[in-house]
Amino acid sequence: MREVRLWLSAGVVLLTACAGVDTTPASPAAMGDPTTGSPSEWTGVTRHVPSEYPTIQAAVDAADPGDLVLVDRGVYRETVDVATPGVTIRGVDRNEVIVDGEFERANGVQVLFTDGVVVEDMTAMNHIVNGFFWNGARGFRGSYLTAINNGDYGIYAFDSGDGLFEHSYASGSPDAAFYVGQCNPCQTVVTDSVGEYSGLGYSGTNASNDIYIVENVFRNNGAGMAPNTLDSELLPPATGVMVAGNLIHDNGYGIFPHKNAQWTTQGNGIVAAGIEDSVIRT
Repeated sequence: MREVRLWLSAGVVLLTACAGVDTTPASPAAMGDPTTGSPSEWTGVTRHVPSEYPTIQAAVDAADPGDLVLVDRGVYRETVDVATPGVTIRGVDRNEVIVDGEFERANGVQVLFTDGVVVEDMTAMNHIVNGFFWNGARGFRGSYLTAINNGDYGIYAFDSGDGLFEHSYASGSPDAAFYVGQCNPCQTVVTDSVGEYSGLGYSGTNASNDIYIVENVFRNNGAGMAPNTLDSELLPPATGVMVAGNLIHDNGYGIFPHKNAQWTTQGNGIVAAGIEDSVIRT
């Protein structure tokens, strides 16, 4: 077991962009506020798609906090916008429940400033921006998800906290297959997942404290992982990152989608750019 402890200056960040600094405050969810809008228990109500509701969005709109939206096999050509806290959206088979953006829609499933939303057992593919996206949310979870050929990120949490990504797969994302960013304390775990054929397998910009990237596989990307500091986003520098038990191999070879910043990391396993007081173990 090798362990590397990092105390790096934010001044050596490879991905720094000083222009256009965002002055909008970070969300309470990203800064450890324990307050949540999610219910304490499941209501016991299941809303079935498509037998009761023709689309996932229709079922989500009808759902009350604590309901389950159960999605049968099929291709759903829509963006699912979740605004009700504590809703679980579950497919019956991750390989046969597909939210298809048809390279026309921005996000597959998006959860904006809504707490306690769980998405599991489904695929999001061919979206212009992201497959699965949480923003400003507390208590998020994505389990048994597949994200393929989305235009920015595959499975993505930004300005959010108290989360879990597990048992998931993402590929074909120019930025990163998995991303957790702009949170302190993040209180988030990414585990038992595979990120490949993307600019980065995992990226975590300004993700700090209680952030654990453990027991994943990152392969066939431009670079395996890049926990990093970026001055143009809130909450720099990244600190208190734990990277342990990941299998990272064969990055920098072959064909993979990428952006310019990701290209600078090509061929590296782990790029620890400007992060402080963190631990990387193999």
